[in-house]
Amino acid sequence: MSKQIRASHILVETEEEANRIYDEISNGADFSHMAELYSKCPSNVEGGDLGFFPKGMMVKPFEDMAFSLEKGTVSKPVQTQFGWHLILVTDSKQVKEVRASHILVSDEQKAKELYEEIKSGKEDFAQAAMEYSTCPSKRNGGDLGFFPKGKMVKPFEDAAFSLQKGELSQPVQTQFGWHLILVTDIDD
Repeated sequence: MSKQIRASHILVETEEEANRIYDEISNGADFSHMAELYSKCPSNVEGGDLGFFPKGMMVKPFEDMAFSLEKGTVSKPVQTQFGWHLILVTDSKQVKEVRASHILVSDEQKAKELYEEIKSGKEDFAQAAMEYSTCPSKRNGGDLGFFPKGKMVKPFEDAAFSLQKGELSQPVQTQFGWHLILVTDIDD
């Protein structure tokens, strides 16, 4: 399981402006109303709401602050390359993750051949990944590690999250090519 948080933010250009807004919120001003009034981010129309996101989706200074906050706490101003942020964590949840390995090839026929060879036991998945995959993960036998929903392209994610531990997918097409996906662990 991995933690995802739901956060809202206010993005402004200067530290002085961020400090002024922080003081107003500390004195009772509504965070979402202040976001609507002052934030330069398009999320301002939603009161600054960014929705749920896992680690690895936001720029590091923003992410580090957001994941350190308790629910309902407003951060002091945080600087990123986009400007100055005030962050409010509004919710958090634990989400299911799968650990998968894959083999990526450009040709559907090759993917089908590898599927049959692996399924019949003629070919070892990790060895086939090292030999045939065009993804850098081939160095590790195709291992992609654990990931939650929202981290991979949709067809890949849909296939990976529909498999049981130890199950191999039929060839799956994405914009990157054809994948064979082997789920090696599930953390739920």
